[in-house]
Amino acid sequence: MLLRAIFAANLTRLCKQQKSIAEVCRATGINRQQMNKYLAGDLVPREATRARLCSYFGVSDRELFEEAKPARPYGVKAPVPTGTVEDEGLALHELAATMKSFEIEGSTSLKSGLYFAYFLTPHEPSSLMRSLIVVRSDNGITSFRRLTGRSEAKGSWWSHFRGDHRGIVVERRHWLYFVAMNQVGCQEPTLLVLRWLTHSEAMLSGHASILNPSGPVVTAVVLKQCPPRMTLRAAIRASHVLSSDDPTLDPIIVDTLEEQSRSLLATVRRFDLSVQPIKEGERSLW
Repeated sequence: MLLRAIFAANLTRLCKQQKSIAEVCRATGINRQQMNKYLAGDLVPREATRARLCSYFGVSDRELFEEAKPARPYGVKAPVPTGTVEDEGLALHELAATMKSFEIEGSTSLKSGLYFAYFLTPHEPSSLMRSLIVVRSDNGITSFRRLTGRSEAKGSWWSHFRGDHRGIVVERRHWLYFVAMNQVGCQEPTLLVLRWLTHSEAMLSGHASILNPSGPVVTAVVLKQCPPRMTLRAAIRASHVLSSDDPTLDPIIVDTLEEQSRSLLATVRRFDLSVQPIKEGERSLW
């Protein structure tokens, strides 16, 4: 299949996920006639135009030219090598083999299920980012998938920063390390380091190294299990940016995030790496 035909098929599929093609055109600033040429496979947009499309759909330029794989029915797992865990896009069976070679135990204290991760947004102090984390344990390996920005309004600023992070969880000295790679956008690696709160059996807190719209940042994060009866669809809909004074937010979450943020700031301030001038009367022994 020609590249422009593959591009057209992928663009058509992405557009069908939106309310309308007209909305895509408005959000990306692409003329409708030009968009029709892209959808028909008559023309491939220039790099700058593709960048706007990638930003809007939350995909990479490479993904626009990848031939789509046959879809599997919902609930049907892809075949995997015998004795390994399912490949969630990060070659988890290879990670499992690596962990085994280093005699790393993969099981953790984290139960399978749905969790909400709450992040402070450094550039918007009054806002929180709520992401969905799906955790599963299989063959002694705890894997997870973190979805960000999936329910943001199409065309909004935050909708351009979607995330689909897939990876594994390793527990050491009561700390849980969520190591992942984003499967969309610039495919950056991310790390969450959390531990259980002493005053709550259902919450974890710590720090996260993530990609912010302004670049890589380290920020406070709180993880809490979703309500028992919440469905996956409802959890995805609830994953979005919200105000820190939102009445539906548990006050403990906000307080814990602020406490973790102060702890992180204090850790940074503890190390004074600035160059200080030598005071009068002080001389180096060198």
